[in-house]
Amino acid sequence: MNCVICDAGQETVNHLFSQCRYSRYVFDEIGAWCDIKLPADDCITWWIHYRERSATKKKIVGVILASCISNLWNVRNVAKIDLVVTNQKYVIRRIKNYVIRRID
Repeated sequence: MNCVICDAGQETVNHLFSQCRYSRYVFDEIGAWCDIKLPADDCITWWIHYRERSATKKKIVGVILASCISNLWNVRNVAKIDLVVTNQKYVIRRIKNYVIRRID
């Protein structure tokens, strides 16, 4: 089954969080916003790399990553059920608002 978001690859967890053009754009925009290079290949390997950071940085990065993953999974579910792909700018705005509320 093809990705319900981009229709450019097989729908797998790896595709959704590392290869999907839609997800890549979201990760890149959020990464640029907070000046953190978010995963280019695999979220789990990337997170393991960040485990060695300070407690504050780990918390911030954890909130960002969790929000990205949860929002992208939601986009996938909406696309699968309602056959509509949520606008990327809206998803990015939602992630930013969540991160700001959690960090403040």
